[in-house]
Amino acid sequence: MRLEGDFFLFTGVILSKNCLYLVTTPIGNLSDLTERARDLLGECQAIIAEDTRVTKELLGLIGIKYSEKKFYSFHEHNQSEAKKILDQVRGHETVCIVSDAGSPSLSDPAFPLISQALEDGFKVTSAPGASAITTALELSGLSPIPFKFLGFLPRKSSQREKLFKSCVPEVTYIAFESPQRVDDAVDDLVSSVLESDIVIARELTKKFEEILRFTSKEWPSIKENLTKKGEFVVLWRVFGSAKKSADMEEVEKLADDYLKRPSPKSLSRLLAQIKGSSAQEIYDSLKNSSKK
Repeated sequence: MRLEGDFFLFTGVILSKNCLYLVTTPIGNLSDLTERARDLLGECQAIIAEDTRVTKELLGLIGIKYSEKKFYSFHEHNQSEAKKILDQVRGHETVCIVSDAGSPSLSDPAFPLISQALEDGFKVTSAPGASAITTALELSGLSPIPFKFLGFLPRKSSQREKLFKSCVPEVTYIAFESPQRVDDAVDDLVSSVLESDIVIARELTKKFEEILRFTSKEWPSIKENLTKKGEFVVLWRVFGSAKKSADMEEVEKLADDYLKRPSPKSLSRLLAQIKGSSAQEIYDSLKNSSKK
């Protein structure tokens, strides 16, 4: 990248009232905390944290005394209290928002708080840092443009299959998954699409970082040796169309039968499969309509 004209390098922090600082914390390697993030966490009067215990542990590791700071907990279970928390922190010299790891707004619970803060007239700025999303994308070897981040994958297999079947070629998809469900999630991906390049990134920036790059056909051997510990990011890029579901195959068969030999019975079977209704009820309805 080429920089045109004057380029001024600024270091340090500027503090102001009624300003919320979105501070990105390390995703695994403590050295990835930026100098500006460290300064903000040291200077701030109040911290809104996903888990205050995790944040206090981080501050202790980087040598920041937190006994005189005000802590507020904001997580997925108290998001209705966003306005109340903002009213409490209003007027503090510096307020930082942090999650347990990474950005406080990307697949973490701070987004409703940020949205409410903007609505209430707060200034919001960011002290960016390491991101599991971009780190995994860089290491994947998959094309980075375009990419789509999906957050955590659905817990139910049926919902995951629906998501995977909606994926289009020429897009790299990125999602988070737990070690308990990563096997099932990739099973659903492989069974839902004709072919795909897949990457599993585990324990990013940590001592046991592991990047597994493979095709959908190679998944069985990868699955057999997969270490199911730590934090997982799954990336994939599909080729061709999604596999047809059994339901769709049945609809196509019934439609073909109807076109070959049109009749009320074959039409009722087709409509019943599409609507999820009783074929007999639809047949009776068709007969009654023809009599009128």
